[in-house]
Formats: sequence, structure tokens, C-alpha cells
Amino acid sequence: MSMESDTSLFGVIRSPPENLEERGKRPKSESESEPKPELEPEPKSELEPEPKPKPERKPKPAWELKRVNDLTLSDFSMYDDDIKPFGFMCAKFYYRNKAQIQKDNEYEAAIADYKKRSRGLSVYDAITPPKIAQYGKCWVAVPLDLNENRLRRLIPLCKLALDKYNADNQGANFVFLDVVKTTWSAAGTYYITFRAEKDPPNCSATTFQAQVWENRNGPHKVKSCAIKTFAVPLDMDENLRSRLTPLCKLALEKYNADNQGANYVFLDVVKRTWSVSPMFYITFRAKKDLPNCSAKTFQAQVWENMNGPNEVRSCHLKKKKKKKRS
Repeated sequence: MSMESDTSLFGVIRSPPENLEERGKRPKSESESEPKPELEPEPKSELEPEPKPKPERKPKPAWELKRVNDLTLSDFSMYDDDIKPFGFMCAKFYYRNKAQIQKDNEYEAAIADYKKRSRGLSVYDAITPPKIAQYGKCWVAVPLDLNENRLRRLIPLCKLALDKYNADNQGANFVFLDVVKTTWSAAGTYYITFRAEKDPPNCSATTFQAQVWENRNGPHKVKSCAIKTFAVPLDMDENLRSRLTPLCKLALEKYNADNQGANYVFLDVVKRTWSVSPMFYITFRAKKDLPNCSAKTFQAQVWENMNGPNEVRSCHLKKKKKKKRS
């Protein structure tokens, strides 16, 4: 069989193999073409920023390498004039540099000024705490701005409190008007001052104060809602003294009953008393019914009921003021 003729194998016709001369004459395919020379990488642009070197770690100060029990105040002298406040406390001593001492003094001064300005104010009238002392401090209540978003949250709480007031007081039919102001505690409780008027209209507005807990996972809870009363100082004349003495004795009886072993006897009313009609806030003195016992000062909140028995809301020993640190 000639080499130039086609060959048949298993029914497949194949062309005869090329000889070397014919293969050399045939043009090269792309796969057989010569490899392209590699291109040299383009030089980096001069504007491209070079990677920044990693900052070297600062060596630890000598005091960090010591045991706590071996430390002394002199180990921290390197921080004495540092502009950043620094303090270290252990069982043996408390070190503060000059910047930390100044910061602590500013904190104490801000707290003292805040206490002075807020003395006698209720949670409904709480004032803004000092910014320097806000971090890590839990205030009883703080005032909040009345923006549109907050009003949308407060109005339903006011209406809920007013519904409770109307239900608890027969004949009351107050309708909500507007929010006057509000304060808030970290426990999620709002102390809201708002206005309402009786239905039918053309009645003068009445100011209410409500304490409402905003529950994010369930129904809200109205803790209290009452018409706002205004406190006025009272002069201590004989008529008022004779009126307050029975209230003090009633409050003292409740205190003795609530505290086992207490057997205090009323002495006299202190001059400074405040009255919120018909609520009296009384400061008075009493002593135990034993010889050589010194007098103690009490503070009581008593509701004088003109149509029934009087009610003692609270009675306790007056707290002593803490002495300032020298």
C-alpha cells in the first residue's frame, strides 16, 4: 500500500503522515509559534507612597516589671509632671500625679455646685448635671429636651397616666392638653409634668405630674399621677405648732411600730417646716424613753385629712451630712 494513499483503520480515514520536507514548508500554527519575549515590568510611579515602617514598641516602664507588693510611690515619680492624668491604687497607697489631682478637684467642685443648686428640688424639677462628672455617674434624674420624636413617646404615657387618675378619682374627667417638661432616670422611668383640662372645655388648665415606667417589652406602668402642688414656707406660730404636734406624734408612733426596739418620745417641732396642702413635711425632734439619751431629729411626711383619719406617708431619722474629705 502506498504511503501517499489514505489508510483506513477501524472505519476512520486518516491522511498519511507528512514527511520532514512537507512539515518544514507548512506554516507554523499559533500553538507552535515562537514564545513572545517577556515584557519588563513598568517602573513604579514616583507618586506611589512607600509603605510606612511599623512603629517600634515602647519598652515597659520599670514599675510594670515589679510585683505589686514591692511597689512604692517613688516608682511613679516619672508621671509627676505629665500633662495626662495618671493614677495607680493598691493596698498600700494611692498615687496621683498633678494632672489627676487637678481633675479630681474639678470633679468635686462640680459635684458640690450641682448639689447646692439642686437642693430642695424634686425629681420632676431635676437640673442638668455637670458634664465633667457625667462619666460613670448614675444620677437620680436628668432633664430631657422636648423634640418631636420625644413628644411622640411622651404623649401616650401622659394619656395613660391621666386615664388612671380619672379612674381613681370619681367625677374626674380630665383631657390631655400638652407636655410641659420631663426628666428621666436610668431605670427607664419618666417624670413628666403636663397640663390637662376638664371636659367640658372652657375650664382653666391644671398641671399634673406623673411617674411612668416605659416598658419596651410589654405594657407601660403608671407608678403615680397627681395634680401638682406648690410648697410654701410656714411661720411657726402657736396655732400651727398645736396643729403639727399631733401629726408628729402620729408619725412617731408609726416609726416605733415599724422599727422593733424603738421607743421614741416626741419633744418639739423644728422651726423650718414646709406645707403642701394638704400635705405637711415636718422636721421635729424626739428621744428614746430612757435616761441620758440625746435627742434625734426626724423628718415626716403626713397628709392631713380634713374628712377622716390623717395618713403618715413616711417617717425616718434625718440623715447626717457627710463630712468633706480634707
